[in-house]
Amino acid sequence: MKSWLLALLPTFLGVKPVAAIPGLVPRQSSGTAVVSLSNNTGPSNHLASGIIFGIPQNASQIPDNMYTDWGFNFARGGGPQLPSPAGGWLAGRTQYENRMKEVMSNYQAAKKYGAKFICLYETLYGEWDVNNGPYPGDNGNWTDWDHFTQAVIADMKSYRVSLDDFIIEIFNEVDGPWYWTRPQSQALEMWRRSYNAFRKAFGTDVTIQGPSTSGEPKLSNNWWTTFAQYVKTNDCIPDTWTWHMEAGGSQNMLESTAGLHSLLDHYGLPYNNININEYGVASEQVSSGGAWWISQLERVDAPGLRGNWQGYPGLYDYLANLVSKPNAPNAPADATGYFPNGEYQVYKYYAQSMTGHRVGTMPSPDMIVDVYATVDTQARVVKLLAGSRQKEGTWTIEVKTLSALGLPSHGTLNIKCLAFPSAGGGKSKLPRPVAFTPLLRIPTINWTSFSIRRILEPHMRGNSRIERDMEDLLSLLIM
Repeated sequence: MKSWLLALLPTFLGVKPVAAIPGLVPRQSSGTAVVSLSNNTGPSNHLASGIIFGIPQNASQIPDNMYTDWGFNFARGGGPQLPSPAGGWLAGRTQYENRMKEVMSNYQAAKKYGAKFICLYETLYGEWDVNNGPYPGDNGNWTDWDHFTQAVIADMKSYRVSLDDFIIEIFNEVDGPWYWTRPQSQALEMWRRSYNAFRKAFGTDVTIQGPSTSGEPKLSNNWWTTFAQYVKTNDCIPDTWTWHMEAGGSQNMLESTAGLHSLLDHYGLPYNNININEYGVASEQVSSGGAWWISQLERVDAPGLRGNWQGYPGLYDYLANLVSKPNAPNAPADATGYFPNGEYQVYKYYAQSMTGHRVGTMPSPDMIVDVYATVDTQARVVKLLAGSRQKEGTWTIEVKTLSALGLPSHGTLNIKCLAFPSAGGGKSKLPRPVAFTPLLRIPTINWTSFSIRRILEPHMRGNSRIERDMEDLLSLLIM
């Protein structure tokens, strides 16, 4: 029988038992992430390959392949921070029309590359003074907001948007005082009026998603419980439940989706689709952080869009920090010369090379290390993409049920490790083989599982480049 190839893409990993690898020093594992090869969780569709903003006003200034390499499938925009003459509805009708043109340019770019577009429609209204307003519905007056909503509906028709790939998002982070200082009841009325207007205009053909909060859904979150009761009572339930995962720390998708399900069960609401329309803090936008979030989102079948921590004009450039260009972030908005960074290479490998079907995985108990895995039965390749939350230490990845691959009781496995250096904002080439991890042939006699461990060789200690890579945690492949 032809042997299988395992490819591992986490940090610098060795293979247990380490005695089989000369020169490696055993270290105590801080926890174990698990891959179960017998648990087929469906086809690989690179769910994490979405971005918020990041598309230049002239979308073509970024080369086509830099949109398609990494499986671009979701974009989100609405023109926030665009200055005059595109200041939005509050700045006058012409400034609204100019902002809408920019939004439609982003939509057409997304459509060109096969991505769906989430229209953050409230930002077309413009930027209000957080403390003083005017907010939609101040003093109970909704006339201006209703006129604005009808203008957006009319423009959706005149621009002939496809409701298959143009999604309405009514508001954004109105649970946060940095954005919304009016009562929650005012935000809920804004939701109801807008929801009903879009339903009247387009019926159920239009997808409406929300509430796009900064806080996670759970029964202990009073904002979410109030929202849940309100949409149930007023029959304005979102087609897709959305929230953001940008708090860092101990946030993880298993607990977050469990919180949503408890909330939905309590209020008798449907398990509609979910979309994490902003994920990852700025410090996590490195190779290891990208791999960690990919693993988290894939586990719960949630599409996700990378957070964007740039301000204008960089907010509308760099594909949410997957690419860069000379003199970034201070380069002129219309400058070209783009090149990929290390995280781009992780997403490219994830989209193009991790083919076949996904298999079940679980993160390490401390949630620091996570792994995404695919099995391509035609190519006879198993691939693991591992990352971390930028912590140093030693973790184990255990691969279970090798019998699911049809392996005999005797034989060998070829293991190949690749690394994805983050390179900061600099240019990064293709993943490189990890020089100190040789191609290994592992006996499978009587084995139902084996473990992979991240190990730093003694001669690499004190090497600042390697230590920096370790801090970024790269991404190593098992092929």
